[in-house]
Amino acid sequence: ASAAPRDRRGIPPPPPPPPPPPPELETGVRVLARAADGSFLEDARVIVERLTRSELFPLLPHVFFPQNNADLDSTSMNLIPNAATADFDESRLPNSTLAIYADLLNVVGKRMQENPAARITLTGCNNATGAERNNRRLSRRRAEAVRDYLMRTWSIDADRIRVRDRNLPREAPSTETVEGQQEARRVEISSDTYAVLAPVRWQSVDQSVSTPTIALLPDIRSDAGVRRWSLDVTQDSEVYASFNGEGNPAETLDWVIDSTRIPEAGRSVDITLRVEDRAGQSSTSRAALPFDTETRTTEVVEQRGNRRIDRFSLILFDFKKSDIGPENRRILDIVREAITPRSRVTIYGYADRTGSPEINRELALDRCNSVRSALRRSLEGIPVQLEAVGSDRLLFDNDLPEGRNYCRTVQIVVETGLE
Repeated sequence: ASAAPRDRRGIPPPPPPPPPPPPELETGVRVLARAADGSFLEDARVIVERLTRSELFPLLPHVFFPQNNADLDSTSMNLIPNAATADFDESRLPNSTLAIYADLLNVVGKRMQENPAARITLTGCNNATGAERNNRRLSRRRAEAVRDYLMRTWSIDADRIRVRDRNLPREAPSTETVEGQQEARRVEISSDTYAVLAPVRWQSVDQSVSTPTIALLPDIRSDAGVRRWSLDVTQDSEVYASFNGEGNPAETLDWVIDSTRIPEAGRSVDITLRVEDRAGQSSTSRAALPFDTETRTTEVVEQRGNRRIDRFSLILFDFKKSDIGPENRRILDIVREAITPRSRVTIYGYADRTGSPEINRELALDRCNSVRSALRRSLEGIPVQLEAVGSDRLLFDNDLPEGRNYCRTVQIVVETGLE
């Protein structure tokens, strides 16, 4: 091997200098909360407020048919395929009395599944006019149409459904009027189990975030300069926010929390910053944001200032009747729960358009008094006001038999001062 070169003095040259150190690349990320005034808060704790609104809707247990017709497809009932029953949830029905009524048979079918010992009776009726006169075979076919739907779609055993037939219903308007004829062409549903025909509870949950914006502050020191970067907010594999770009990022990246899509409480959210510099180097930094939530659940229908307002339209009266039957008295237990010593109660009485306005106001007042009497003990020492509206203001479409039936009601408004 040849000898290493030497200078004239025979001394070898010094070794070459070491290569320069790679350019510095250091990264980090801070997580702050942005207050309403734009200032930063070190505590990035998120508070989620959940407001649960609930309302109860009575079920009218009647299915109305066209003249001389027993076809369930011709009624206002919402009929669904068997495959859709698994996803049916009455709490997700629209906040509308008549829309809920349209799903009467689905509500009954679902509740029959949930109450396997429950039985129902279907009583088919006719309006005793024209081809329907004394046509109990038609009445029975109507009841059988309802039975077959519950058996086929909801898989309810036939031995849990009793089918009966009669001519006119026991309680109905005079069939000398078109309205009376419409209401008599029906199937009446009754049950030995209260839960099958109990009011439907509608609920919605609104979420609001008290700290809606989280400020993410990338901290990057790069001698070679930043080529590209990305920042992700994740929980498990779910991505809640994603930012990326070329060159240096902004000093602050705002994560505006979507109140309809909030990370799971009690667990951390991961903040991951990835940076690549112009020398081809990469750096990854992570931060964990504890995602604690405070849930405040308030079951109210309405709130004005410091008063909670509960509205109940739970009692459906028979035509021209004001007496409260046993099942309606059980429904009034729900109203009693809302009344406290700080409450004041207003009872509004309504009627359908059948009859004169004067008579309907008298009937509405009788209905108000029936409810006040039934709630007598709960109302002791409580301010109570009666408003007999009658048919002066119709609550529902009175061209529909179900609309008229739902107008035969009282609305009980309980206003309670909040502590």
